[in-house]
Amino acid sequence: MQRQGDDGERQKRRMKHMEDYILVLKNELTQATAKGSLPSTSQPLSDSHQTILALRRIVERLKVENKTLRESKIPGKEGISKEAYEKLRTEYEKIQTLHNEALARVASLEVELDLHAKTSTEAAAAGKTSPEHSSDDGIKSLRKE
Repeated sequence: MQRQGDDGERQKRRMKHMEDYILVLKNELTQATAKGSLPSTSQPLSDSHQTILALRRIVERLKVENKTLRESKIPGKEGISKEAYEKLRTEYEKIQTLHNEALARVASLEVELDLHAKTSTEAAAAGKTSPEHSSDDGIKSLRKE
């Protein structure tokens, strides 16, 4: 998209330059005609006319090209194909399901950890085992899962 914008700007600059050049040539022709100092041969006059006509054709071509560039569809704007969209959608749904399952697993592990911490605290209070030993057993059981 950036490239098309650059091309459009470049085309505009070229058109403006060519239009200015045509105006300069017209002014020179007008001045030469007004002074009466037209060349005695018609060859230079026809050359300038040919140049003006060629420049006009160039300007017209640039205008048409610029118009088609503006009206042409931008490739990224059209979107993706239906198949690619469906593939991305199913992949998204799978990932969403895995994410929800992972969140549920994290929640259950947090509950289990809280239960182990509560049990170890109660056991320590009862004097059966030390809190450090109980929490180590809880961590080991979590790692096994």
